[in-house]
Amino acid sequence: MSSKDSHPPEKKLKTSSHPLPSSLKAIPTPAFLVDIDALKNNCDVMLAKAKQLGVKMRPHMKTHKTLEAGHYQVHGSSGGFEGVVVGVEVSTLGEAEFYVNGSADYKFDDVFYATPISPNKFEKVYALTRKIKRFSIMLDHPTSVDAAESFANAKRAAGHTDFAWSVFLKIDCGYHRAGVDPEADSTMALAKRLHDSPAFDFQGVYSHSGHTYVHRNPEDIRKVADEERHVMAKFVDAASKHGIAIRHVSVGATPSCSTSLTFDGVTEIHPGNYVFFDRFQATVGSCTMDDVAGSVLTTVISHYPDRGRFLIDAGALALSKDIGATDGRDFGHIVGHPHLRIVAITQEVGTVESDGSRPIDFSMYPIDSQLRILPNHSCLTAACFPRFYVTSGDKIVDIWETAPREW
Repeated sequence: MSSKDSHPPEKKLKTSSHPLPSSLKAIPTPAFLVDIDALKNNCDVMLAKAKQLGVKMRPHMKTHKTLEAGHYQVHGSSGGFEGVVVGVEVSTLGEAEFYVNGSADYKFDDVFYATPISPNKFEKVYALTRKIKRFSIMLDHPTSVDAAESFANAKRAAGHTDFAWSVFLKIDCGYHRAGVDPEADSTMALAKRLHDSPAFDFQGVYSHSGHTYVHRNPEDIRKVADEERHVMAKFVDAASKHGIAIRHVSVGATPSCSTSLTFDGVTEIHPGNYVFFDRFQATVGSCTMDDVAGSVLTTVISHYPDRGRFLIDAGALALSKDIGATDGRDFGHIVGHPHLRIVAITQEVGTVESDGSRPIDFSMYPIDSQLRILPNHSCLTAACFPRFYVTSGDKIVDIWETAPREW
């Protein structure tokens, strides 16, 4: 799905002009680290699973927002997955522009803006549709469909006679955040309109099983995934009886895609978090802690032995305030020190205490020493940083720049 059919050399994908630090100690903290070996493995495992189970992938870019990680999600670490990926997804128009523009050596030519679009974004998206093979949008409300149809008709009347929105219809499969009711007559009428109107190139239906995140074991997650597939397959069958052809049936989230044993009834999956994974995913069985490829490097900045705590320079703007699957306040896993807890965070500072199993030996954590933290939620944590320091073992091998923080 890229502008180049071959597996591009990794060095051509370098986007940062920053010099490589000589060691972890030379990195200004807090900083986001990417374990390149774990990341490559995560991408290869998901691609191999999709290939084995006969389903396509449309991986989400929102977790990392980099060209390089997107490259591995599409191609894997050494190729061998041609045709598995049909396109990529983004959550913001800032991300969309980043991937559409890409670099001189590598671009993405099928991008899906996987958030219900508002009419104030139409002109910006229209410009993007003219740069690549396919740029798709998501719709799930008649008002937005009305506006999109009027916009397309105006463009066609102004001379762009073949313009049509490439569009997915969002279906609610139980998450209840977005999407239309698959059982409602109005939903079928909306699908029929998207299918029949010359203003639209109807790609298919899309759901996100975000409610898998409320479960804490693979068995319960699989039940949600099975229900999602059942709901989508039932809708597609009903749509066919109304003369509606649905090309793509897109489902999933990282927990369901990581633990599901089958993808029968759908055409593609769209996980995103799996590229890094995180503490939450390890807790619910999507991965192991060794699979987590993203972490935060932090520095010890002060001691308070009388209070039984010390401070680190990673606060809410480095870790986020997501407590993930933990019970109570605990804002990340300190690697190699399971008895320590990050019990509180303010904007720029984290407070570390013992879990109660033993007192803190402050001599083990001298001021200016470094610690590494596995985030509870890597999507939110990674979004705090403009660049990532890429490591292999203890060696820093690259720096990746992220998409601009624009919506």
